[in-house]
Amino acid sequence: MQYKINKTLRNILYPFRKLVEKFVNVTDKTNDTILFKAACLTAAEAIEGDYFEFGVYQGTNFKRAYKIINDRYEKECQPHINSVESSVAEIKSNWHNIRYFAFDTFSGLPVPDEIDKQSYSYFTEGNFSCTVNDFHNNLLEARLPLDKVVTVPGLFNNTCNDETLSKFPIKKASIIYI
Repeated sequence: MQYKINKTLRNILYPFRKLVEKFVNVTDKTNDTILFKAACLTAAEAIEGDYFEFGVYQGTNFKRAYKIINDRYEKECQPHINSVESSVAEIKSNWHNIRYFAFDTFSGLPVPDEIDKQSYSYFTEGNFSCTVNDFHNNLLEARLPLDKVVTVPGLFNNTCNDETLSKFPIKKASIIYI
């Protein structure tokens, strides 16, 4: 009974929460996340490479990751006690060159097999579907620059290969979110 009440309440509040999220950071525990810590390390240590996210769905986490990484690089480029001009230049170069890769089928989950058939009911064919166009529109609403975003549609076993490496001259990844 309690579960049904919570689920109903979540469904009722969901549209309001989505509207509020456009204006306010509802989850303000950003600095507790592994993504925040990875962004701090990447920016502070001038670690070169792109951001890869696998399974982006509508882009909620992808947008959060972009903002966290962008904020950390911006902070590291500000003058502070330990900053050295050459390292700040390297950090700025890395920041300028980072690309954000979005790996997803963009058509939802494939037909579940083996253990996924025994799992939760939301692991069904087509669930979590969001087209590339809708994904891009979600990023644009959040004011993310699409020129920094690379969408790679397809199943991971068909896209994580040499062809993708050469198509998008991928050299290094600094943060990988799975």
